[in-house]
Amino acid sequence: MSTTSPTIPADTAAHVLFHYGQDGGYQAGSFTTFLLTAIAAADPANLDRLALGFPDYVAAVTAIQYDPDGTERLQDLAAGRCTRCKKDDGPNTPSGLCEACDRPLPLGGEFPARGGHKNPCAYAAGIGPNCTCRGAA
Repeated sequence: MSTTSPTIPADTAAHVLFHYGQDGGYQAGSFTTFLLTAIAAADPANLDRLALGFPDYVAAVTAIQYDPDGTERLQDLAAGRCTRCKKDDGPNTPSGLCEACDRPLPLGGEFPARGGHKNPCAYAAGIGPNCTCRGAA
C-alpha cells in the first residue's frame, strides 16, 4: 500500500458507511457497490492495484476495516464535520479538518493565550477575529 493518505470525499465516506451497515451513509450505484465488494475482498497485491484507480474508496474501506476510529472518522466526513473538533460550520479543508483546526500548532504544541483567556479559543490563540469561548478572565 502507498504511504500517502488520499482525501476521502463525503460521498465516498457515505457509500462505505452504507456498505458496512453503519449510520450516516447512503447507497451507491451498482458499479460502486460491486467495487466496494471487490475492495473488501481483495488481498494486499490486488488492493494496491485497486488503489491506483480508486484511492479514496480503498482508503475509506481500509479505515473502516482496520482503524478503530475509522467508522467515526467516516461519519464525520460524510456529515461535513471537522474530524478534530466535530464542528459542522465549515468550510472544511481536503484533510477533513475545519480551517481553524488545519492550521499548524506552534512548536510547543499550544497556542499562547491572548487577552487573559483561560480557554484558548481561536481569538485567544491569535488566529481568529472574535472570542468564541467567553473565557476572558
